[in-house]
Amino acid sequence: MRNRRDNGLSGFTIVELLVVVVIIGILASISYISYMGISQKATVAVLKSDLRNAATTLELDKTVTGNYPSNQNDANGGKGLPKSPGTSYQYTVVGNDYNLSATSGLLAFYTSSTLGGTIADGVWSGHTAPGEPVWKQIGLFNQHACVIVSNGQTYCWGRNTSGQLGNNSQVDSSLPVAVSMTGTLNGKTMKSIKPGTSHTCGISSDNLAYCWGYGQYVVNSPGGSLVPVSVDVSGNLAGKTIKSISSSDYYICVVASDDRAYCWGDGPDGQLGNIYTNTNSGALPVDTSGVMSGKTIVSITAGQSHTCALDSNGLAYCWGNNGYGQLGDGTTTNRPLPVAVSMTGGLAGKTIKTIAASSHKTCAIASDNLEYCWGDNTFGMLGDNTSSNRSIPTAVYTGGALSGKTIKMIAPGTQHSCAIASDDKAYCWGFGGMGALGDGIGSTTSEAVAVSTSGALSGKTVKSIVSGTSSSCVVASDNQVYCWGWNTYGQLGDGTTNNSNAPVHVLSLP
Repeated sequence: MRNRRDNGLSGFTIVELLVVVVIIGILASISYISYMGISQKATVAVLKSDLRNAATTLELDKTVTGNYPSNQNDANGGKGLPKSPGTSYQYTVVGNDYNLSATSGLLAFYTSSTLGGTIADGVWSGHTAPGEPVWKQIGLFNQHACVIVSNGQTYCWGRNTSGQLGNNSQVDSSLPVAVSMTGTLNGKTMKSIKPGTSHTCGISSDNLAYCWGYGQYVVNSPGGSLVPVSVDVSGNLAGKTIKSISSSDYYICVVASDDRAYCWGDGPDGQLGNIYTNTNSGALPVDTSGVMSGKTIVSITAGQSHTCALDSNGLAYCWGNNGYGQLGDGTTTNRPLPVAVSMTGGLAGKTIKTIAASSHKTCAIASDNLEYCWGDNTFGMLGDNTSSNRSIPTAVYTGGALSGKTIKMIAPGTQHSCAIASDDKAYCWGFGGMGALGDGIGSTTSEAVAVSTSGALSGKTVKSIVSGTSSSCVVASDNQVYCWGWNTYGQLGDGTTNNSNAPVHVLSLP
């Protein structure tokens, strides 16, 4: 048998071809490895150069002002720290010293005013190393908190007497513990999280709802579940996925893929939005025979005993208990069916961008990027510089600490409220006992005060915020979580049960 063609042209045997392919592969691998080595060396050089330039800038700033800038955006006369494309900074001021980490991909170096110009490998101990999970979304209710990190895993901390931490135990924890991702959550990741009083619910990567903790409204069992279980999707939720979820004391509401709202659990004050006072056998649709007829619902929020929803036109609807005017319809009459939130007064001519209910009050951000609240104002938690209850939306006072600022995110708590303003800092108002306002003082006020940035939040901005009963938590610009206020059950996540009137760092994940 001949291995060469008979046309007289030179050719390759099969063996020779294989040898050539192998040689080409080896040469390509060597070239790639060489390129990667050169590329990595170049990135290292860039990161170190950026750190040196940034350090020089910071020292010049201190020479001019007497202090290092509180955040990197204020450096260099407001121009920010110099850096190359692809470089990311984490910058923190602690006392009279700064710490600056520079990362690109999986490479990281840092320097500090205490290092005297030395550049060290890795990141400063208070910063997030490349490849570590990023704390993305935080949820907080009365006595426990939960967070979703970038790998989709969920962690909770605080009170756990009903299994609301989801780790198959009933032991409180002052440090984050991993929610069980076995069973119905096996192979899935979490997209959103909403703690309730004695339970927690969330939406998973399969766009279905899962809950854990106490109550027949969590799962069709009076005792609930110590680990996540899937919400029953038979009956009214058959064939639907879940777009939004909210938990409260003893009931749960969702927006499904048909853009309608559904609720289940205990509803003695009409918070389920239909003619039923309770339903433990599955979700029931919120009534759409009245003001919500034909409306597309985009989000839902549950207070203690009232519920509100927002439609695609920027109009809001509420139902349930209205003893303090928290439904915003100009009355204090309980409403078992949805009523429209009044768009008169401060909201005249505006639409609503986001809405949040808590306890006996409701707050919203309108199209003018200002905040409006209504309902219980006993401790000034509506933020309008009074202590008068309001049955229609009333603007949060924008003098004082909020002067010249707009509102980006709201977080009404039980007896206090918080928000993120346009300067990416947190502000709170209302009852200040147990450190609820985070201002380092603990006084009660009916107008906004700035959350302290002299300690754990020094040099950081705030990306998101949640509030519960006399405590609040934020995800900061370093992608870490910080909490303040009431801590009897370890809900601040700092390894203690001590209240704090200023933010403390939630300790590392297990």
